[in-house]
Amino acid sequence: MAAVQKEFHNISSFLGVSCGKITQDGSVPVLKGKAKGYTTILKHLTRQSKNTSLFGKNSEDQAAIDQWLEYRVVSLDRCSTEKDVHNRLNELNSYLKDKVYFVGNDLSLADISIFQALYNILSGMTFYEREKVLHLSRWYNHLQHCEELRQNLSVLIFSKTLLYY
Repeated sequence: MAAVQKEFHNISSFLGVSCGKITQDGSVPVLKGKAKGYTTILKHLTRQSKNTSLFGKNSEDQAAIDQWLEYRVVSLDRCSTEKDVHNRLNELNSYLKDKVYFVGNDLSLADISIFQALYNILSGMTFYEREKVLHLSRWYNHLQHCEELRQNLSVLIFSKTLLYY
């Protein structure tokens, strides 16, 4: 619960809006007793900020962003074993092989959401483990240098040269 509140606080601060009180109905976050579910709350906060560029430039981008938000909730948040985490990281790494952002050429809600979800995972990994997901590490390192997005999260150190062969 505390992790969810902290994440929504970080995101709302990045967006320049007030998050308000987040409660839980089982494992589902609820905003002010009305908006229910991670994606619903995230989109509500973004609409409040009037930062519509985070939704994508067109309907195709919007659909892709929705897909990544669903992936985050259904796949990333529900990893129950180390093998699950490893598989998700490899999927993300493969996807980012030739991309700077998850959707299009600009930061989107998909990037913000997955960035927040990966902090605890990546911060617990060794340099060697991070090198195995080089494209994902590059993407994360790029995003973490935006202080408004990183907020109070510690900067994770990534090596620009391979330390292990």
